[in-house]
Amino acid sequence: MTKDSVTPSTLDGIKRLAKHIKSEGGIAHAKALDRAARRAGYENFAHAKRQLDKANHSASPPKKRPGAPSGLAEYHRKARAEWDAAIDTLTGPGAPSTMVWRGKRAIASALSGFMGQGRNHAHFPTGGGHDFLDVADSIEPDCLEFKVSEGIAYVMKPSKLTLERLDTSGNSFLLLELDELEPSGVYDDDEEDEDGAEDGDSDANRGSEELLELSPGEYVDRGLWDRGFLDYDEDGREIPFPDDARIVVRWFRGKVLFVGKGSLWNGDPGTYDGRHDRMSPTQIRRLIERSLAAAA
Repeated sequence: MTKDSVTPSTLDGIKRLAKHIKSEGGIAHAKALDRAARRAGYENFAHAKRQLDKANHSASPPKKRPGAPSGLAEYHRKARAEWDAAIDTLTGPGAPSTMVWRGKRAIASALSGFMGQGRNHAHFPTGGGHDFLDVADSIEPDCLEFKVSEGIAYVMKPSKLTLERLDTSGNSFLLLELDELEPSGVYDDDEEDEDGAEDGDSDANRGSEELLELSPGEYVDRGLWDRGFLDYDEDGREIPFPDDARIVVRWFRGKVLFVGKGSLWNGDPGTYDGRHDRMSPTQIRRLIERSLAAAA
């Protein structure tokens, strides 16, 4: 088996493959890491690190008392109950099974009750997902900002939010459809070709771009973060990043699916391939209902 055919499954494996890619192609280390991560099925290296760290953290379930329900099962039960309570708070009694919100403020208000660690899982248009901690106005026009950690945020331009309410516990969902968001201009598509990337492998074609934000709306190459400093001063000393510098991922298009922890959708590893991005809310609903009926 050659290095070119390897599909790494660990963070160390991705790093080893990146070293090979860097030496073979003569590209920057950060780009090699991203390319190795994409070969492993992730959006980029940061996404791979988050997902693999999360998997390692949850690999050992908590010990349970004799006769007590499984710790994971109890966690999912509580998560489904909290999700259903948030749905009830949003819709009120007698609400239709399908509801739609348009406009940035209305969408942010509708989603706010579902934000928080362990209170949701957002599935991305191109695959993978993340818990969203908070939603707020973005400095970018017509955009919302979703915080996923202290130093990482996602910027999206919302178009429409659809709620599909299902009768079964924890399986209702919200589908956020995005308007087109132009690339920041930090990355030139031609740069990818010069570094040896395959045709069509630009950030624009992948659906998002990952940037380093030095101050609100001031974006630079995310690779600087991996380097660890902004630049050199006239005396050759490293210039540190501003204290509030952070990673921002800007999504150009697509659909984001919000589901509850413990839901049927979130419990199926196959759904992490971004299949919802090719589906309407009604199609997603029917797929869940058929799966629930088959499992009954």
